[in-house]
Amino acid sequence: MKFAYADPPYLGLAKKTYGDVHPQAAEYDDPETHRVLIERLCNEYPDGWAMSCHTPSLRTILTLGPADVRVAAWCKPWAPFRPGVKTAHFAWEPIIYRGGRPFSERLHAHRDYTVTPMRLGKSRDSFGRGSKPVGLIQWILRDLLNANRDDEVDDLFPGSGGVAEAIRLWREQETLFEVPA
Repeated sequence: MKFAYADPPYLGLAKKTYGDVHPQAAEYDDPETHRVLIERLCNEYPDGWAMSCHTPSLRTILTLGPADVRVAAWCKPWAPFRPGVKTAHFAWEPIIYRGGRPFSERLHAHRDYTVTPMRLGKSRDSFGRGSKPVGLIQWILRDLLNANRDDEVDDLFPGSGGVAEAIRLWREQETLFEVPA
């Protein structure tokens, strides 16, 4: 099977976050660019795909794609708090996903949420601004898409190299139990 993960610049934050390093970043401040991306995901990855977005844009992003997408939650046990914000702080990010391999085993509970720490600073596995933690990518592959280690997984925004590293580590992991087909 063939899957994709997309972590585009977030709607409304693209130029602010990436304008200094990507000349085309501002294009992702336009919902139409996200609509085209979702259309591409649906057309090129009918087996399944996942896409990160941020909470303020979720309502808009969901109107741009098919009705059968699902929303999963990446919950962060700690998230930075912004001075002057007078509402609840965003401590989760939506992961929109579609398709995936049907689950056949009855022993495991696959959840549509994960509690995974975000990357901070210049740690050993930090790949730069906006990069996602290894555990998040592996949860998307394992619990949302039910990908196998020999499936093709494309990273549509490979800037930091973090997703490719997470996929490599996931492919190398040993399993405790092999479930017969």
